[in-house]
Amino acid sequence: MSKIVNINDSEEINRATIEAEASAWVVQLQDAQPTQEDIQAFQHWLRKSPLHRQIFKEFAGTWNDMDVLSDLVFPVSEQNSSPAKVRYPAIVSMFGMFQFRYAMASLSLFVVLITFFAVWQYSPNHLVQQQFTAQYNTEIGELKQVFLPDGSEILLNTKSTTNVAYKEDVRIIHLVKGEAHFNVFHDSTKPFIVYAGKVLIEAVGTAFTVYRKQNSVDVIVTEGQVKVAVLRKAPGITAESGLELLEKADTITSIIEGQRAVFKDKIELVEKIELEEIEKKLSWQNGMLIFDADRLEDVVAEINRYTPKKIMILDASIRDLKIGGYFKVRDIDLILDTLEAIFNIKVNEVSENLIYLSKK
Repeated sequence: MSKIVNINDSEEINRATIEAEASAWVVQLQDAQPTQEDIQAFQHWLRKSPLHRQIFKEFAGTWNDMDVLSDLVFPVSEQNSSPAKVRYPAIVSMFGMFQFRYAMASLSLFVVLITFFAVWQYSPNHLVQQQFTAQYNTEIGELKQVFLPDGSEILLNTKSTTNVAYKEDVRIIHLVKGEAHFNVFHDSTKPFIVYAGKVLIEAVGTAFTVYRKQNSVDVIVTEGQVKVAVLRKAPGITAESGLELLEKADTITSIIEGQRAVFKDKIELVEKIELEEIEKKLSWQNGMLIFDADRLEDVVAEINRYTPKKIMILDASIRDLKIGGYFKVRDIDLILDTLEAIFNIKVNEVSENLIYLSKK
């Protein structure tokens, strides 16, 4: 029998979880000077949902002289004229060993300092003033998660390079090579532009993956919607903006959640794909590779992305052999052992960095 959860009960559970996370942040940061990464992660947590900000607002309402900080974190339009409810239980339990009044004083001072620094460092006004640029790379077989100043995230797959440039009116990412998943923080005043060769992807607040192959670009949208254009030529990596290029593009289309598109000099394919297929194509995000009746030639091409070794198929008769399996991206040897043991393929390691596959 399935468990039925009342909606109100679910909301309380969710709120309790967020309050517990907030308490954990205090415990984690109170005994050390927070690093920029700590503040960035804290600000990312704060931006996760209106409920995260509302809970913070309720706590802030219990302290004196918090009006300025509250206005910075919560726009005037979000303020409520009625006093915020005070929820003491989470704080009391966290500092149960101390007298409540001392715990509140200590917590108030700490969060004032942390919040002021976080709000100043990552508030829109400050972001407008700073010229943020960075480059992120991954080596063969490496995955890397990057938190950007506005709360957006990039997850880089193996052998990938991105250049990031935040300007006053636009957020620009150049995917120089490889594959990346983008989780974009919503900001309608600053479009989020990703270049991959001649392909330009514009998003405001959404999630999508871009894979820049040798002769094509694959885009999968996992949340929201993006606008994609094929440009006449690839812009330089120092391009200041993509908005005017989008207007002049030869081909423009929109891709929505649950769709995949392939681009070359034009749109080659736009298709709806099932959740299982999305999970398969994006399994690398969890450090896994999933094959389900895939051609050996395609399997080898995927494996070669995650190893410095070069794997080649010598026997043309096995190129279309159907392969299935669930493997860790770092366990290439297990994949080769499986090909040999289950799929009757001879694996011949001719040198340290070269492997031939043929029929037994």
